[in-house]
Amino acid sequence: MLRDAMRLEDLAQPVAGAARRLRDLEEYRSRLAALARREDTRVEDAIRLASEISEVQSRIEELTAERRGLDERIEQELVAVEFESRTPMGGAMAPVMEVFARSFDILGRSAAEVLWFVLTIAPWLPFVVLGLASLRFLGRMRRRRPTRAGAA
Repeated sequence: MLRDAMRLEDLAQPVAGAARRLRDLEEYRSRLAALARREDTRVEDAIRLASEISEVQSRIEELTAERRGLDERIEQELVAVEFESRTPMGGAMAPVMEVFARSFDILGRSAAEVLWFVLTIAPWLPFVVLGLASLRFLGRMRRRRPTRAGAA
């Protein structure tokens, strides 16, 4: 077998967290509703309580949908198994056939390494060009300047 792959996702913590948050929000909504039912509640407070209850109800509905989605993911577990194998090659051409069989993989890795090199060196190119131009300029200046012995 050349390769196999498996991916597992543990949904225990997200399910437990969603259940805990849902329980907390439902308790909070109940406390708000109890405050709203009190007879000594002022109108302004009742309006704020109604707004908060509405907001909490929206969050409860969102969490319920999230929990439903997690439950569906648990129920509909998808398993994909892929096996790949090759029969061993024999004879004098076996190494050549092996390289040929892996040629696209080798080409892809080589192209990735060249791209990595180009992207690594690209920020330094302006400095290299500037340095080479400076060296060339200094070389020309040196050749043009007359020597003191020749001037006398």
